[in-house]
Formats: sequence, structure tokens, C-alpha cells
Amino acid sequence: NISSSSSTVQQLEAEVRTLSLELQATLEEQEKLVREQQELLREREETLLLLAEKDKQIATCQEMLSDVEFMQSMLANQGNRAGGGSGGGGDSTFSNNSGGNRRHSSTSDIPVQETKEYQSLAASHNQLSSQLAEAKQQLQQRDAAEAKLQDELADLKERFQQLTQSHSAADATVTSLREELAASKAHAAAQQAACSSWEDQVREAQQRADAAEQTAQLMLRRFHEEHSRRRALHNALMEVCGNIRVHCRIRPILESDTRNNDMLQVVTARSASEVDIVGKEDAKLFEFDRVFGPQEGAAAVFKEVAPMAASFVDGYNVCVMAYGQTGSGKTHTMLGSFGDAAAPEVVGLVPAAVQEMFRLLAVKRAECDFEVTVTVVEIYNNNIRDLLGDAAAKHEVCEVSGVAEVPTLTQWRAEQ
Repeated sequence: NISSSSSTVQQLEAEVRTLSLELQATLEEQEKLVREQQELLREREETLLLLAEKDKQIATCQEMLSDVEFMQSMLANQGNRAGGGSGGGGDSTFSNNSGGNRRHSSTSDIPVQETKEYQSLAASHNQLSSQLAEAKQQLQQRDAAEAKLQDELADLKERFQQLTQSHSAADATVTSLREELAASKAHAAAQQAACSSWEDQVREAQQRADAAEQTAQLMLRRFHEEHSRRRALHNALMEVCGNIRVHCRIRPILESDTRNNDMLQVVTARSASEVDIVGKEDAKLFEFDRVFGPQEGAAAVFKEVAPMAASFVDGYNVCVMAYGQTGSGKTHTMLGSFGDAAAPEVVGLVPAAVQEMFRLLAVKRAECDFEVTVTVVEIYNNNIRDLLGDAAAKHEVCEVSGVAEVPTLTQWRAEQ
């Protein structure tokens, strides 16, 4: 926002400078036109003065012409009177030859001088008339030029007024934008100060995060070390307990078993590892790795099997199987049962072990990637049946790298 406001202010300042230049040029042009108009007015005044002088000269010439015409008319009258006197008595006119000759000579010279002066005055009058006409024509041209200059001056004044208004509006806009820019700069300064404080806080938080990360890495290394130790100790414990362990679970007497009154309890748990079996003649004692009495449920059985799931996730081969006579509870122990109104749901070893396996894999997800595949088979009369594929197909056990495998079985990829 600040950069856009600054660019807008710069653009407006450039426009204001352009308008100022145009306004200055307009003012100079207006001043030039005013000077030209003043020059025309001065020339017009000079022309008017010249015309007035010419008018005076013409008036003087006209007066002189009038005097000359008057004198000519008087001379003509005198000539007429002189002719009439000579017819009646010529002695009086020429009584003195010398005087008469002088009078006659002076009288005859006056019309000639008056005629020349008249011609000169007429020529001057004609010249002044032509100069007056020319001056009037120049005056008309200058009036037209002055009218044109007046129009241009009016246009320039209107343009000057428009430029002044535009300049005032631009100045107001620039002032407003400068105020906004100042406010934006103040806001930016406040935000920068806040950002500096936030940067300090972020820097401190980053330092704490780095310290926490270092601590986490140290704890992670210790965790891996402890995990390796746990794995080693766990599997060592499993080996100490026995790679092959046999547990005995005593099935409780069911309601269907009490229909015969002669049914007796022949198997009893003496301890957590001993079982008494009562025979016809005497009782026999059997010892197992773990004995589960009739009162112990599936959770207690899985508690003994759960460490094997950890060994399986650690990479060991694990096998859990149940064997016994028909009706002894193998399926119930391995798969469990669905709950109903009469009895709650029982989770068997297989679903419980699968849940525990995925829980352990979720913990190890940060260390490695894993993939789980499942095969389901049935061994019937020494024949292997693939329950996920073609049950009628023949399958043979092969030894691969010292490990017995059935490579032709169908494998399904399991997802959590």
C-alpha cells in the first residue's frame, strides 16, 4: 500500500510539474500576446495621432485653397473692372507709364503665383488624402488584428483558468496523498516496530525451537539406543523363557456338560504352571510354562502372547497355534466369539495380535516403511489348501535360503 501510494504521489507530482510547465508556457504566450496588443495599441495611437495631424494639414490646405479661390475670384472681378475703365478713358490708367507699368506687372504676376501655390496645395491635399486613406486601411487591419488578439487572449484566459483549476485540484490531490502517505509511513513505522518486536520474539522462539530440536534429537538417539537395548533384552528374555513354550488353558464346564449326572471335574489347576488330572486309579501332575484356569479370560491369555508380537515386529519368525481334542475350545481361544445378549464379545488371540502388531508398526512408522501381507491356509489330510485363492490347487513346501516356504500361496496386502 505504501509503495502504491508513493508511486501515485510521484505520478501526480509529475502531472503537476507538467501542468506547471504548461501554465508557465501559457503565461508566457499570454504575456507575448499582451505585449503584441500593447504594441498594436501604441501603433494605433501613433496612427491616430498621424491621422489627426493629417486631418489638420488637410484642413489647413482646404483653408488655403479656399483663400486662393477667394483671391482668384477677387482678381477676376478686378480684371473685369479694369477692362471697363480703359474703354471710357484710358489716360487715367496709363497716366504714369512707369507707375502704370509696375501696377500692370504686379497685377499680372499675382494670378500666376496664386495658381502655382494652388497646384502645390492641391498636390499636397491629394497626397495627404491618399496617406489618410492608407492610414485608415492600416488602422482597420490593426483593428482586425487587435480583435483577433482579443479572441486569442480570451481563449488563453479561459485555458489559463482551466489550467489553474486543474493545478489547484492536482495540488489538493497531492496534498491529500501526501497526508495519506505520511499516515501510511507512520503506520508502516509502527508495523515495522511491531515486526521488529515480533522478529525478536520469533528469534527467541527459533532459538528455543532449535534447543528443543537438539534436545529432541538427543532424546531420539537415546530412544533408539534404549529401543535397541529393549529389543535385545526382550528377545534375550524370550529366549530365556524358551523359544518353544507350551501353555495350558482349562476350559470351564459348560451347561451342556452337566446334562449327565456322572460328569466329573478331572482337570484342575494346582498353580500357574501345574495341572492335576484325576484318573480312574490315581491323579497325575503335569507342568507347563503357563496354566490358565477356567476363570481366566482371553485378555490373560493374550498378555502372555503379546511379547511375541513385539518379537515379530522386530523381525523374528513367530508361530502361535492351538491344539487339543474336539470341543476343547481351540477356535474360541484363537478367534474369539461375537457378543450377544447372553454373553459379551470375546477377542481371540488372532485379532488381538493383529491389533497389537499394527500398534507397534505405527510406533515404528517414523523409523522405516513397512508392508503387511496375509496368507490364509488350511492343512487337511496333509494337503495345503489356499483359502484366499483356489482351494483345489496343489501347493508344495519349498526350502528357500534355508527357510520353508509355500511360494504359490495367494497373498493379500493388509492395511491398517
